[in-house]
Amino acid sequence: MNFVYSSPLRRAAEPAAELAAKRLIPHSEVMDLCEVDFGDWEGRSYEAIAAQQPELYAKMQAAQPFFTFPNGETIDFFRRRVQTAFAQVVRITTGPAAIYAHGGSIRMILAGVKGITPADAQKLTLSPGGITVLQPRGSGYDVPVLNAVEHLPAEV
Repeated sequence: MNFVYSSPLRRAAEPAAELAAKRLIPHSEVMDLCEVDFGDWEGRSYEAIAAQQPELYAKMQAAQPFFTFPNGETIDFFRRRVQTAFAQVVRITTGPAAIYAHGGSIRMILAGVKGITPADAQKLTLSPGGITVLQPRGSGYDVPVLNAVEHLPAEV
């Protein structure tokens, strides 16, 4: 691994910085790898949103491209933002790199490399701390590892 990139949000940036320091490699925070801007829903649980705004929650779950989080961003803008950031990281990086991001951001990267819709990407199970590996293959990517969690401590 030659480089570590991360979202600037602490839950991604701190472990990324630790890995980079341990390996003595550069770390760079990339703003556009941040999670979707949930707007008014920021910090609220999906359960609470589903109970209070069931119709809007159902539209969000369908990941319709132009669904807009109340006072936040659209799914399509989020997808384009993250996929553009990923393409820039790939363009400027030589050799293997690690990217520390968020479930939604990783899903949007996977939507792009797997050629699936954001709605289908929304169905992918991703765990906090899970590892997904993308391997360049021709003009695209293979995904030999999706959400590996074996390295994480067992829950008690």
